[in-house]
Parts: sequence; structure tokens; C-alpha cells
Amino acid sequence: MAEAKKNGQKVREGAKAADVVPMAWCKTMAQVALAQRRYSAALTISIGAALGLRASDISRIRWSDLVDEGGRAKEKIVVFEKKNGRTRVVYPMKWAREIWEACYQALRPTDLAQPAAKLSRQRAWSLVRSLAAECGYVGRISPHSLRKSFCDHIYSKTRDPILAARMTGHANPSHLLRYIGRLPAVEERIWQEIASED
Repeated sequence: MAEAKKNGQKVREGAKAADVVPMAWCKTMAQVALAQRRYSAALTISIGAALGLRASDISRIRWSDLVDEGGRAKEKIVVFEKKNGRTRVVYPMKWAREIWEACYQALRPTDLAQPAAKLSRQRAWSLVRSLAAECGYVGRISPHSLRKSFCDHIYSKTRDPILAARMTGHANPSHLLRYIGRLPAVEERIWQEIASED
């Protein structure tokens, strides 16, 4: 694929990368889905955005990962990312925990070992796109936008690329910054110099 420059960064032409969306959009989409009793959509969006997971990992999250036996949302969650084989600890946002508790109360799952959001990657993509459109959000919004939102949110809080990379499961801070579109040219040059050192 050919490469072009956009805002001083290399981008592959023809690539269909997901946009980084504000965390407030994720929260609104999840709340709209919950209000419409679209529980799979509410869970998919809240899990993806609050835990920073890829669509394939969202479907692996069990009720027991999110809530205790009484349906109270956990404040500390251990997630496993299949793509990179990493495990990390996440303290999800209050709004996401409220969504999980409301979905639990509505669905009353009898087996907490079952997936909270039972859906394929394709179905997750469809749910996220349709909810974004319903909320009036435009752009290349997909389940991966939820992960990017999480990463951008963490970086906004830390302003430390090394800490943010560790917290989001990225091995290289420069990759994280490029991933969320936050890599100024001077930072990119410095990271390239560091990466080329012996």
C-alpha cells in the first residue's frame, strides 16, 4: 500500500483506520443503548471503552469479570488481550460500572461464567456504527474506536507516553501516540533516534 503524509505523519492510503472518539461519545452511546434496552450494545460499548479492548476480546469478558454474585460492578478488573498475550489491571469508569449493574439487573444472568456481551466481531461493528449514527456522530467509528478512546483518555490523564503505554497494553510509547494521533513531529524524531540506538 502506498504511503502519504497527513498532518506530518505517514498514513497508508486506502487504510480504513478507526477514528479516535471522545470518551463522552462512548458514554452517550452506551447510555442511549441502555435506555433503548439494547443491552448487548450497551455492554459492548461500555466494555470496549472502559477496558480498552478489541472487539475479539470484548466477547471474552464474562459476567464474573464485571460484577460480583449480587450484581455489583467490580472496581478492579483484570483483562487479557489475546493479540499480544498481555494481562493488565483496569479500574473502569463509574459510568461503565453503572451500565453493567443496570444490564445485570435487567438480564439477571443465571450463570456468571457466560459472556456478558454475546456477539461476533461483525455484530459488534454493526452495533457501534448504528449507535454512533443514531447519536449523530460521524466518521470512521467502529469497535476499535472504543479502544482508541480508552487509550486517548488514559494519555490525556497521564500526559506520560511511557505510563500510558503500559496502562493500555502497548509495548512502545511511540506506537501508542501514533495510534491515537498524538505524535508531534519532534516527538516522532526523538522516538526514532531512541529506537535506533544500540
